[in-house]
Amino acid sequence: MPALPLQIVIPGKAYGKGRPHFVRKTGIAITPNQTRKYEDIIRTRAEDAMGGAPPFDQPLAIRVTVYLAIAMSWPKKKQAAAANRELLPTGRPDTDNFVKIALDGLNEIVFRDDSLVVQIAASKVYDHRPRLVIDVMPTTIRPLAPKSGPVDARVGVGSHTGAPAA
Repeated sequence: MPALPLQIVIPGKAYGKGRPHFVRKTGIAITPNQTRKYEDIIRTRAEDAMGGAPPFDQPLAIRVTVYLAIAMSWPKKKQAAAANRELLPTGRPDTDNFVKIALDGLNEIVFRDDSLVVQIAASKVYDHRPRLVIDVMPTTIRPLAPKSGPVDARVGVGSHTGAPAA
């Protein structure tokens, strides 16, 4: 089994998860072709990274970093600002759509089920080399120790300050 952390790099333009189209007569949802093709690319890279090992079956953390192309048509000043991370991509696709397509592409290959992902970090930045980078790591979240003594269920009821209710 590959060791964590595991990094999967998909070179080239990254695509976010597209919205499914619904057939009114049948109610069937159809995934857009671009989404299916990009998920297949992610799956292929994930299979290569896993080397035939079974999927992880433990709580995991995922970091998705999307490197979007710096347009050559932009003025040099804007290109420099983008390369220095002074200009960030705030347009579509939304960051969460990149996370969705990454998780769907890794599901059942890198982890048994995407419900095992308990921590997610994601960012979009500009770069001269467009790509999608997915880092899979053990989670840093640890279970809380049980509190000693009785718990007052009235704490915070009817109050936005968190003070005990009267």
